Amino acid sequence: MLMLSMKQFMPATSSRPACRSNVFEAARKGFTLIELLVVIAIIAILAAMLLPALAAAKQKAWLAACSNDLKQIGVGLNLYGTDNNDYLPSTGWVQSGNPWETHEIMRFSAAGQDVATGGVVQGPYGLGSLFFGKMIPTGQTFYCPSVLTGIYWFGAYNEPSWPWPAIPADEATAIPGWDGNPYVRCSYSYYAQSKVLGSPSSTLGGPPLPVQNYSSQTFISPNPNDAPNGPWTTLTPIKTTIVDPNKAICSDTVDAISDLLHKSGNNPNGINVLFPDGHVRFEAINGNNKKGSYLPFDPNLWGSSGLANGTATTAEDAYRIIYNGFQP
Repeated sequence: MLMLSMKQFMPATSSRPACRSNVFEAARKGFTLIELLVVIAIIAILAAMLLPALAAAKQKAWLAACSNDLKQIGVGLNLYGTDNNDYLPSTGWVQSGNPWETHEIMRFSAAGQDVATGGVVQGPYGLGSLFFGKMIPTGQTFYCPSVLTGIYWFGAYNEPSWPWPAIPADEATAIPGWDGNPYVRCSYSYYAQSKVLGSPSSTLGGPPLPVQNYSSQTFISPNPNDAPNGPWTTLTPIKTTIVDPNKAICSDTVDAISDLLHKSGNNPNGINVLFPDGHVRFEAINGNNKKGSYLPFDPNLWGSSGLANGTATTAEDAYRIIYNGFQP
């Protein structure tokens, strides 16, 4: 007779209790609310640590791209001199005007106009001469890449139906707070300085400044249907052989400290400056801002809303002292 062991009659062990145990164990492994909040706090701390570093890296990239733009402008100025009997472009700085005109390239009579429509009432001059003389083929070169909005922004003067240089019909929308002046502005100032020195500022004192001579000039619009505009009494163009090689010829726009294009964190940091030999140097505020020093960022030269508080005569003299102070 065959003997069977009891083991053969024992039912198989059920796996269900083990399954329930795994479910409970998985549940125990989930995040609690406290643990989730801790993770979120850690992520927030890491983001706070990384964002300033990313912002600083972006500022450095913009600074390098801006420097490259200015170097291209330096090449363009030398080419312009070669093609124009050694003369550099007119700045368009009208006598008794203000130094902010050095970042303009032309003026239209109203919004909703461009080269194709016509309506040029002043210019082109300054850096615009390099564009229309085909020394620099794209207008975007005249705009620092750090400028993403406002009157010094390339996009303010360039739209699909209004190619640069234009004053689009929606300018008041494109530039909130637009002052209504249909001027095509760049984000770089252009001001050629003579080797010949004159007198110090009669209002601010300081060092002898490069002489400024004025003459009557008439400008020709790029639209042949526009009449020649002028004559205007503006700064006389000077030759490359007369330009002081040790003083700035072009820079980020010089207007108000708060408008400086390059930042450190949220604070203005300085200005990129082009010299006639084509090299570019960054002029930091720090070290150049002692009051009464006549260095470029001397607080006496900069008002809260513009150069030397924006008064006509002192603004002009402040601008000249600042540019005179940008030296290699």
